[in-house]
Amino acid sequence: MRFFRSSKFRRYRLPSQTPLYQSRLLKALSLILLVAAIGTIGYYLLEDWSLLDSLYMTIITMTTVGYGETHPLTETGRIFTMGLLIMSIGIAGYAVSTLAGFIIEGEFYRVIQGRRMDQRITRLSNHIILCGGGHTGRHIAEEFYKTQTPFVLVEHNDDTLEQVLTIGDLLYVQGDATLDETLRLAGSNGPGG
Repeated sequence: MRFFRSSKFRRYRLPSQTPLYQSRLLKALSLILLVAAIGTIGYYLLEDWSLLDSLYMTIITMTTVGYGETHPLTETGRIFTMGLLIMSIGIAGYAVSTLAGFIIEGEFYRVIQGRRMDQRITRLSNHIILCGGGHTGRHIAEEFYKTQTPFVLVEHNDDTLEQVLTIGDLLYVQGDATLDETLRLAGSNGPGG
């Protein structure tokens, strides 16, 4: 494995929005499970139903299916059901908007594209890792691309990366080339390897 370092390389890593969306999706899922647990326990305690009946009533209430009540509800049970419905609709709205944002803003596509890129890089061996796509790095990348030399570009800057990717379908890792983790993603097996 040979390493080339462009003189324009800086030492920082750009944040990605993917962890933000993953965190929001996980939060939405957790809230849905929490409301299901609250509903089940609520019916179990307030209405003295079995856990299965309580869970069933919670699920049909949360999904607004409207099959009807499992057993007749007390006045307290009706008030509890109304609160459960309002919480469920609010959380479902949050979950759907988060998922839609994830898909619409391209994060879903970026995740899929990133996995494909990882698979392509994993299949490489004895390739060059080009660290930095600045002025010099871009010229090196162009030459490698023209001569069909297998390489992976490591670049941290969005704008620089976009400019270099106009050359063609290049394999790249967006990150700090001074970090071992980034070099591993680019296909390095360690120092000298």
